[in-house]
Amino acid sequence: MPNITLYKYGPFGDVSDLSPFCRKVEIYFQLMRVPYTPEISSPRKSPKQKLPAVLVDDKIISDSSAILAHFESHSSHALDEGMSAEERAMALAFQALFEEKLYFIVAWTRWGDDAGWATYRHAFTNYFGFLGVPSFLQGFVAKMARKGVLKSIWAQGIGRHSPDEIYGMGAQILNSISVFLGDKKFFMGEQVRTIDATAYAFLSGIIGVPIETPLKRMVLASPKLMAYCGRMREELSARKNA
Repeated sequence: MPNITLYKYGPFGDVSDLSPFCRKVEIYFQLMRVPYTPEISSPRKSPKQKLPAVLVDDKIISDSSAILAHFESHSSHALDEGMSAEERAMALAFQALFEEKLYFIVAWTRWGDDAGWATYRHAFTNYFGFLGVPSFLQGFVAKMARKGVLKSIWAQGIGRHSPDEIYGMGAQILNSISVFLGDKKFFMGEQVRTIDATAYAFLSGIIGVPIETPLKRMVLASPKLMAYCGRMREELSARKNA
């Protein structure tokens, strides 16, 4: 087994990382029983200037999807083994919905909504402190980081909408996820797949952090979404203790 280090941001609330993408990789590693060493790091140290990144022996892999693809291709029991072309296409479509649409909505709830930022700012200044940023500079660095993130959310398009419109789009996405899940055990059926690492990372990242939003209330009020999160917790616990 290679030596694996996962470079990440660090915990927030009841979830293991600020970023759903770092959390996605951690969930995947736990599902696959891949031993790894977590290390809080700066995205500036990553080849693609983003986290997560993993060091596998002497090779660095950046980007959560690239990381999962690497381990799937090198595993004798890949999570997505046996999936049909149609199932893979559907999983990819939902991955894009989570990562290219819901991500920016969730990011706005933390960086754009003033109430959310009041809480999230403390988590981010703690992260900067861990990286060695002097305390007298942490507020300024957080302010500049917020400005940069909001600029990217505006460029993506979500940031151009009103708060009610943004939360409305988030509600539509969560409803679509609930409808697709139906009574299935996991996202694609009876077997856990890589899309479950993405889905659970995002859903747990909405309900497991101390930011109260309409999205959080919607997930908490959804029997299907909460039951799914419960099954994922049980699956992760079972694999950890097996």
